Amino acid sequence: MDNFVVSFSNNSNVNQEIDIFESSNLTGGGVTETVYSWTANFNDYGTPPVYNNTIGDQFWWYVTVLNQPGSIAVKFKTTTGTSVIFQVDNIATLQTLTTTQFESFLNTNPVLSEVGTWSVTDLSGGTGVFTISVLVDNVFASDNDIAINNPAFNYGAGALKLYGGTGPIWSPISVFPTVAQSSPALISNPNVSVVASNPNFSYSDFLWSTIGRTYDVKNFQLYSASKQQLLQPFLFDRTLATGRVYQKVLTPTIDPYQQQNYIVTPDEKGYILDGFTKIRYTLLPEQTIRIVLDYTYVDLSTPLIAETVTPDIDQSFITPDFVDNIETGFDKFGCKFLDARFNELSQKLKEVGGEDGQMQPKWQMQIKSRLRYIKDLMVSYECLTEEEAEETPRFNVVGPELRRKNLFMPSPEFVQSQLDDEQGARKLFRNHDFPIEKT
Repeated sequence: MDNFVVSFSNNSNVNQEIDIFESSNLTGGGVTETVYSWTANFNDYGTPPVYNNTIGDQFWWYVTVLNQPGSIAVKFKTTTGTSVIFQVDNIATLQTLTTTQFESFLNTNPVLSEVGTWSVTDLSGGTGVFTISVLVDNVFASDNDIAINNPAFNYGAGALKLYGGTGPIWSPISVFPTVAQSSPALISNPNVSVVASNPNFSYSDFLWSTIGRTYDVKNFQLYSASKQQLLQPFLFDRTLATGRVYQKVLTPTIDPYQQQNYIVTPDEKGYILDGFTKIRYTLLPEQTIRIVLDYTYVDLSTPLIAETVTPDIDQSFITPDFVDNIETGFDKFGCKFLDARFNELSQKLKEVGGEDGQMQPKWQMQIKSRLRYIKDLMVSYECLTEEEAEETPRFNVVGPELRRKNLFMPSPEFVQSQLDDEQGARKLFRNHDFPIEKT
């Protein structure tokens, strides 16, 4: 069993929905892009405010109110812990701008456009609450030694200052949000920052690993200062190659009478996580959630060296007395009798096989043959469809077996090691809430 730890923080004052392990958060080069965001009510910011919506018109640096052109400064942290500032002062074109014009200015100004790609997002329908964010250019970050990979220096995140006239005054109010962003943001949602607790296995490293590895998650451990945050549901979407989508909802529960700041979800619920799985989650305003995944991984190379083989029925074990007993029971009680007899034999198979499943092989063969006979009979009598017979988890005990393919391999021992549970082979072929393969 291993684990991965990741924290997500909502840096805005409204709910934010994210795809926790969304592959679109990956970009070229194998790293998550660095996005810095600042969220505030700019109608209350500055004296007079840099954004106006009090007299019917909504403009940045509204000339009638501010009476002077605007200036902008942005501050980052370098890898040595010092600050580097980029600013434009008293720009005549920063006056009476719409939000669209302001965003265009940020992306065309010779100084600010070098930082990266800017966006200005209205969060409240014109009341003055905006998010100003920048997708940092990697060349800019490298040339200016920005600490985008160092949590000790806030991942390079710094302050943004909008003001009238010249000369920014760096005060606490100039850092937005109130709790400053402490890591690079999700590329799919710049209002949410993300940080993995282990710097040797980053969030982007984990995302890349899901492309070639399937995780069988035992449980999720959730930590938050807010009980309401802990109660937010997880919405799973798993898309198969056939286009079929499986969905499930995991709703955490806590004891309302205890001061509980963490939840552990129930074990063994078939949480399959790979590049085809999305987990949607809502972060409440200015809240943080820490998620710990306990998992084992499924080795996707297993199908190259192993195959599933349905065992044949040994007819010598299907005696006339056995057949007569099964037929008489079905005539009297119908499908319920076959179902009960199958479950009884399944339990017997577990008992005679022992903990390692290797004891009394001939007895096991007899039980397996009879189980297979009953299973085929249930399909024949339409107690189950063929698809249900293959998919129903209770038939796994007599279902297909893993066998080595006739391929050249270093040794039979190596192949067997791939079939052992520690490599996840049996989990690969096991039925899950989110199945790995379906037809």
